[in-house]
Amino acid sequence: KYDRDAVPHHPQPIFRKHPETGGTAVYVCPLMTEEIIDMDEAESKEILNEIYELQRQPQFVYSHKWEVGDFVMWDNRCLLHARTDFPRDQRRLLRRVTISDEAEVMAA
Repeated sequence: KYDRDAVPHHPQPIFRKHPETGGTAVYVCPLMTEEIIDMDEAESKEILNEIYELQRQPQFVYSHKWEVGDFVMWDNRCLLHARTDFPRDQRRLLRRVTISDEAEVMAA
């Protein structure tokens, strides 16, 4: 069972400037974002749900059709990622590599 008080919380900005590209990224995700601080709870939920709906629109979604030997990289600072279901008899091998060790806490 999820115990909210047992999990460390780190406030993060909703919008982040990418340190290399200068572009702006929306930095919220349904699994890790709980609220907009200093905002009415109902208004916070409404705004976050609107953002999540935009994030799920087909023009913003990349779905990879995996083949043996595929290698995929992404930048956690500007991408919301998730996995789709896969057969239980198949194995997934994932390796994380951190290329830039920023002092900023990466929550998502």
